[in-house]
Amino acid sequence: MAGKIIIAGQEIPQSDWEKTSASVKALIAVLAAKINSIEAKLGLNSQNSSQPPSSDPPNQPQETQPKPKREQRRSGQKGHKGFGRQLYDASECREIQAHQPDHCQHCQSELSGEDPEPYRHQIVLESALWTFVGHEGLEPTNNLAERALRPAVIWRRLCFGSQSLAGSLFVARLLTLVTTLRAQGRSVLDFLILALRSEAPSLLPPE
Repeated sequence: MAGKIIIAGQEIPQSDWEKTSASVKALIAVLAAKINSIEAKLGLNSQNSSQPPSSDPPNQPQETQPKPKREQRRSGQKGHKGFGRQLYDASECREIQAHQPDHCQHCQSELSGEDPEPYRHQIVLESALWTFVGHEGLEPTNNLAERALRPAVIWRRLCFGSQSLAGSLFVARLLTLVTTLRAQGRSVLDFLILALRSEAPSLLPPE
């Protein structure tokens, strides 16, 4: 069996290679060198060479180094004191609203009895940040009303304002009333008409 030789990565009979002229052998050597150079360049990218990422071909997979495993688990560690907000005692709270569900959210079965340690959600309001206006016959929903009134109050101070303290209080109470009625789903116009037509003391001065 005749011997074989590898030329440019291909296995050919040695007898055929010996029959090839010197000029063809030189040309094959040059072409083989160019092929090797092109194949080497095709394998280069920004991950394994000094080429910038902009030279990478489209959809070039990014090689990421595996992150070492953390010895500590996420969140608070054992023995950590924590910085959660402590609940005030019930005697120090201004208002307590009890919400007792009548059925289970998962199995929809009826619930009965009382939980000796119910879940508590605490809301702390700074008295200096809010102004609560009390009106007889209106529910105390001023928390949402005051939040909604912030843009109106800023606009009032920047645009027209009030000439006196009494006028400023009147505008503030009127805006609070309008926002509270909207939060309750009531008609502002119907309420004002009813207030104007009601018997004394009403919004209309006595004749």
